[in-house]
Amino acid sequence: MDVWALGILLYFMVTASMPFKASTVAALKTLILAGKFTVPSYVSPACGSLLRSVLQRKSSSRPDLTGIMASDWMAEAGAWIEADPGYRSCPRLGATEDDLTEAEILVME
Repeated sequence: MDVWALGILLYFMVTASMPFKASTVAALKTLILAGKFTVPSYVSPACGSLLRSVLQRKSSSRPDLTGIMASDWMAEAGAWIEADPGYRSCPRLGATEDDLTEAEILVME
């Protein structure tokens, strides 16, 4: 598992920007190899800590997936998530005639 790439994706999802920014490919490579990036102040301390751990320069210093799942940020994330009893990942499978929106979509196809 490429934990570093997962860290890049997480950084982008949380900040809507890339952790390493430079005007040239050579400068970008230098930043990446040095592991130099900043975490914006609006990112929670727990998320910032996770980002710093997964974007470690040395792969042996990065946590594995078990370590990521055990992080404070992941523990915080699950505390507020509640399942939506009406959610269907595939609307067609549960569509009924009572649900006009889904029924209309099925007819249109």
